Amino acid sequence: MQMDGAGRYVAEYANRGAIAPLDSYLGGELDLGDFDQDQLDAGKVNGTLYAISLGANAAGAVVNADAFAKAGLDLPGPATTYDDLRAIADAFKSKDLGMRVISDLSGLWAALENWLIQKGKALYTADGKLAFDADDITEWFQLWAGLRANGVCVAPEDQALDTNSPDTSALTTGKAAMSMKFSNELVGLQKLNQAKLALTNMPRIAADAPGGHYRRASMFFSISNASARKDQAAKFINFFVNDPEANKILAAERGIPCSAQVRAAIAPLLDEQSREALEYVGGLGPLLGKAPPTSPAGGGEINESVLPAASQEVAFGVRSPEEAGRYFVANANDVLARAK
Repeated sequence: MQMDGAGRYVAEYANRGAIAPLDSYLGGELDLGDFDQDQLDAGKVNGTLYAISLGANAAGAVVNADAFAKAGLDLPGPATTYDDLRAIADAFKSKDLGMRVISDLSGLWAALENWLIQKGKALYTADGKLAFDADDITEWFQLWAGLRANGVCVAPEDQALDTNSPDTSALTTGKAAMSMKFSNELVGLQKLNQAKLALTNMPRIAADAPGGHYRRASMFFSISNASARKDQAAKFINFFVNDPEANKILAAERGIPCSAQVRAAIAPLLDEQSREALEYVGGLGPLLGKAPPTSPAGGGEINESVLPAASQEVAFGVRSPEEAGRYFVANANDVLARAK
């Protein structure tokens, strides 16, 4: 089975015995000798390997470069802060571009995580608890409430139509000139957009703040623990991640290959967007830090349901940022307690 690489569900499946431990296949059916260590570690739960990364990526801002050129602005970069988005919005309005600067990211777990890391925090602790409190999430909701009020981010009724898929993205529908995506998504987004897209880092909370970025597994392969053919499944995964000819077809669609041999084989064949994604992940420099703890059991529900629901209630005025902050933390803690 293939799963999202944020680790939201790997821990849940591993803890209830739904997916098979893979350590016994290493050096045999699974040859991961030249795999990046951080990507190998990403698939472990409590020190045991349960999932194999299909490629590394990093979160970033995908930007409509044509819109910024029409506004007479340089593309956002390492020095761009959240406060700078307001000045960019003024330039967009003066040129009557008919789009907002950025989609509303208040309900996106990856955007919240990037912001928290810049503050020296994370989404979760290593022992599976929230790594932030109600004051932090309230501040996050207040940040986006201000951007919303100033016409910097997409209006609630438009954002509600963005299901975080390439075809409904505010970039593709022309509602926003920036959105947060993972680097391997640039290829698919560019195919749907006539405007030239570019990949850059997320805005910073201050010019001297850490970048909040890290390399993550884009997708994972795991094996059902109920399978009668685990050996063959392991051989298939090995083919998928190690065979140069297979990866010449796949290119970097699942992220930057974790095998050094495979990276060397496909590098000359990558298209423009895949090369840009590779260069982006490799060029984050000081903006790139150590990966935070992966999501615990229950993290998927919090990231995909509790956070979007709370953020949307703030956007539509159902709750204040303060009320939503308390509501979110209470619900998230209930989810984590239930999942244990």
